[in-house]
Amino acid sequence: MEKAKVCIVTAFLLILLPTVVCYPLQVYAEPREFTPYYELEGILTEIAETSNRVRVEAIGQSAGGNDIYLVTIASPQVLNKLSYYKWFAQLTVNYPEKARWFVEKGIVDYKATIYIHGSIHGNEMAGTDACLDIIRLLAYDNSHEVQNILENAIIIINVCANPDGRIANRRQNDNYFDLNRDFITASQPETRLTIQKVFLEWTPLVTLDLHGYMGPDWVLIEPCTPPHNPTQSLIF
Repeated sequence: MEKAKVCIVTAFLLILLPTVVCYPLQVYAEPREFTPYYELEGILTEIAETSNRVRVEAIGQSAGGNDIYLVTIASPQVLNKLSYYKWFAQLTVNYPEKARWFVEKGIVDYKATIYIHGSIHGNEMAGTDACLDIIRLLAYDNSHEVQNILENAIIIINVCANPDGRIANRRQNDNYFDLNRDFITASQPETRLTIQKVFLEWTPLVTLDLHGYMGPDWVLIEPCTPPHNPTQSLIF
């Protein structure tokens, strides 16, 4: 159970880490150009070829026929046993008491699965670039914070959840559908891929959905599902 607690703490550390480690205070001192979609494949391929912590997969295509890239980051030992960790993720859903017993007895080397969803709205560009920053950090950095994350977690990143929108600088995909309104009906290929390849296979412990604003000074981290801050829950 202690292991599970450590994994949960690690999950939230990952959310905070880019703010603490990656960005100096003068991050907006100079204009920044966002990464165009057509550069993603080359960038991700190079990282995967130069880091043994990273695995890249094109899991399918968008409504407009553009590849959707799913990046898995973990220690090399864990990457070699992903099927094992997927099996245990299913066990936690279907037989939670059995899964808990395995963890408490030290039979299973539990890793928290953390999912990061980048730029579901295509014109909110910063999400995808934030994903790239996180990937580079976890791929190459040897700090204590990063080693702690790799020891306790598996990080799954959908780098660009809406390729069509990013290419067109548009909120919607090529079917002119807002993908952020599609997780009930799952009418769009991008949504179905996320459900099938992430939520059903990995059942993430924590999901971070990276949106964005049009100005550099606006930031919102909104926990849309419980547990909320108890004080906020009482007030609102």
